[in-house]
Amino acid sequence: MPDIIFDLGIHNEIYRQEISSNQLNSISEEIIQFLKNCNMYKINYEILKNFITEMSLQPPHPWFVTNKTRKEICQYDLKILEKHYKTLCDVVKEENYEDVYYVICEALHHSCSSILARYNEVLGCKDLDAFYHLENIVTELNSRDEQNLLIENYPISTLPTDLKYISVELSYFLDLLRKIKSKLIVRKSKIILQKEVIKKVIELCEIAQNLDNNIDKEDVENFLHSEWKDISYEKP
Repeated sequence: MPDIIFDLGIHNEIYRQEISSNQLNSISEEIIQFLKNCNMYKINYEILKNFITEMSLQPPHPWFVTNKTRKEICQYDLKILEKHYKTLCDVVKEENYEDVYYVICEALHHSCSSILARYNEVLGCKDLDAFYHLENIVTELNSRDEQNLLIENYPISTLPTDLKYISVELSYFLDLLRKIKSKLIVRKSKIILQKEVIKKVIELCEIAQNLDNNIDKEDVENFLHSEWKDISYEKP
């Protein structure tokens, strides 16, 4: 993995801090499973490294994002998300909640992956890695002082501002993720039958879509300027 991270042009010290031990374990298991499926006694290291690098960057579920792949990954996620979003809306409209667990998981993955990819964050290699990683990040961001967030060096620190720009407070977004997470730990049959859970997943999909549709760097800078200007004129 260190060689692959180096080849991707990612600063190792910063990137390693973003990868949890669970994500590393999942990625290692995925690589080992790939090697077993190859049914080969030996394989050239460079060939193996190049193949795993491609696995880590390509759809349907890439593990990492780079500056070169970020836009492509975001567009792919949002394209797939639109299909699952429409399916879930139809499910709620028709009140037919059978056999939608796969759709829920895919909607969660691609909505969260599209958000994480915007900020070059780790996506993970398991179905719900992106969801759990985003929930952990938002929890961390929500626990920090807002002024301190503005001087952080990593891209994800702008997420609270980007959410606010589309009229979503960070605390509300965290609450939404936690409510969804609380239902993901129960049995699949229970998840399928809960209408309110599906509605919350639909809301998460809409937030991901709105972030893509409405966030423009120049607009955000103007928005921030107006916010700071208002603060500076507040009476003590």
